Amino acid sequence: RWYGVSCSYDDNYNETYVSGIFLNSNNLKGTIDSLSGLSKLEAIDLTENNIHNNMDVFSPLHHIRIIQIEDNRFYGSLPDLNYTRVQKFFIRNNEVSGLIETNP
Repeated sequence: RWYGVSCSYDDNYNETYVSGIFLNSNNLKGTIDSLSGLSKLEAIDLTENNIHNNMDVFSPLHHIRIIQIEDNRFYGSLPDLNYTRVQKFFIRNNEVSGLIETNP
């Protein structure tokens, strides 16, 4: 087990995958290179850290349901996501712009 990381098991593919990252209020600093290897990620909470990153890092997350990144230094346009799937999207106190479109 890893601190702040949840895993799930996929019976169809007989594999374990990272389903959640919960590292809020951990005094994390820096950038995120890529989340593309976490294609089945469903939840991420990085609230109250000091992460400076473009929002496009979230674009490969096609299964994401929860994004909580308040009180960081994310910037740029909203990522290209399936917002009809997203249940929580908390981004206050960042430099993010754009509109959420939920119609196909």
